[in-house]
Amino acid sequence: MQINFSVLGHGHIEVTLSTKSWCVPEKVISKFDSRAQQLSVDSEKIVLNVPYTESLPQSLDKVESEKKKLGVTGISVSLITLEQVFLKYVRQNRFYIVILLLFSYFIIGCRIVRSEDSGKHLNELFTAPLQKVTGTELCMQTISALFCKKFTYIRKNLTVLLTIVCISLLDICFINTKIRYIFDDILYIF
Repeated sequence: MQINFSVLGHGHIEVTLSTKSWCVPEKVISKFDSRAQQLSVDSEKIVLNVPYTESLPQSLDKVESEKKKLGVTGISVSLITLEQVFLKYVRQNRFYIVILLLFSYFIIGCRIVRSEDSGKHLNELFTAPLQKVTGTELCMQTISALFCKKFTYIRKNLTVLLTIVCISLLDICFINTKIRYIFDDILYIF
């Protein structure tokens, strides 16, 4: 089975138009190519799937020049991702995908039944056996993980750490200065 990606969105551009509540979506959509598809419309935005053609820049310019009249407040243009193309394909071909999944489940299910005769759990078939860590080794692993976590936090937030250290040092200096003045005043009194 060959997939025609141009039908699914490959070679298309996603145009998102921020709109006012009184905007009429049909008027805005009519400014684009007739193959433009409306993906979603709500009171504040319109999302279109527009084929990438030579006339697309002129269509966008037309919408830009008439945006007050059309009720458009902003225009955003982005490429359609491969993920969006894949999701659209899946939505259009749900029936075939369900059959494929059922067929796969049947084949894997048969293997599971055969392997359960040996007394193994499904997880044991696909993963290496795990050893539980206990005692001193668990304690050391926990301490090591905490140090790694703190080191990573410090590395990613170095400015925050330096700010905290500087403010603490300045605070200590001011406290020392105040204590000296207090002791000097006390000694002066006696």
